[in-house]
Amino acid sequence: IVTNEKRSSIVLRRYSDFWWLLEILTKRYPFRALPNLPPKKLGGRDATFLEKRRKGLSRFINAIIRHPVLRKDEVVSRFLTEPSELSAWRKQNPPNTDEEFKRKVYNMTELDQMVPANLDEHLSKARKRVTAGINHYVNLCFIMERMIRRMHGQATDFSRYSIALNSLAEAELRYHAGECRNCQYVVKGYENVAKHMQSESSLLEDQVGSATDGVLENLKKFRDLLVSFRDLDERRGKISTAQMDVITKRLQSNRTRIHEIKGVPGLESEVEKLEESVRTDEAELLHQQDRQTFIKYCMWSEMTYLHKQQAFVSSLYQSFVKDSIHFSKLRAENWQDLESPTFDMPANVDLFE
Repeated sequence: IVTNEKRSSIVLRRYSDFWWLLEILTKRYPFRALPNLPPKKLGGRDATFLEKRRKGLSRFINAIIRHPVLRKDEVVSRFLTEPSELSAWRKQNPPNTDEEFKRKVYNMTELDQMVPANLDEHLSKARKRVTAGINHYVNLCFIMERMIRRMHGQATDFSRYSIALNSLAEAELRYHAGECRNCQYVVKGYENVAKHMQSESSLLEDQVGSATDGVLENLKKFRDLLVSFRDLDERRGKISTAQMDVITKRLQSNRTRIHEIKGVPGLESEVEKLEESVRTDEAELLHQQDRQTFIKYCMWSEMTYLHKQQAFVSSLYQSFVKDSIHFSKLRAENWQDLESPTFDMPANVDLFE
């Protein structure tokens, strides 16, 4: 289920629909930081895996919606709002898969002026930072997951202790405490402790849910963002290579040949073909130069976007601290409420005769 509050739409999407969207966006925006999809996992699908995949798909689509360029894409809009089965819609309405550079007209002079002259230096630094950052965030996610598992284990043990203490209270009343008033007060203390231990368990479970959906998911969001930039950098290296050197050499060769044979009787047809080839190559060379400028602009834009996400990291920890304080106060209040009932329990040996 994909919900878009801004567009007031709720649509059903299959995993294959998400995969199709990523394929289309990769073709349309090869030089943008595209999020990755969680694995499909062929074979068994237990509840834990399905929940992890659901959250992974949620991070995927939210990353697209947060991106300043991708969120405006018409295919993304359709993905979020088209009420019919997406597979049927896309067969009837195949989207334009030309890359971003081809679909729009840009002022290349303006774009070139927006890119710093030392872009390669910036990219080199970003590459090192991103590589290190991914390793750190993978570790942070692992540690946070382990902390949450321990918290869940602690919540389970508090609940078990509560149940065991209530069982003890029943046994005491059944076999012994009924004959001693002060023993009854002790048993009442058991029940109070058990009640607050169960409350502690519930609070811990609430904190587990909050941390799982809060700080852990946010850590994964930033990890995914770093991975998407790394993948972008690798993708650029594979597909951005322009054939400018090949075109330039061919232009030089053809121009030289034209100079040699122009005016020679009987070679007019060859000259005409060579001149047409030169005009085509000149246009293609200009196109490739403009494309390289656009790629540099995209890389600089994505680096800027990545840099701005440091604000998200600040918000991540602000929310984490706020939630930790909130649950710490609730847990402290729970134990403070238990203080009076436990201190009312008889502790003087002489009272038990």
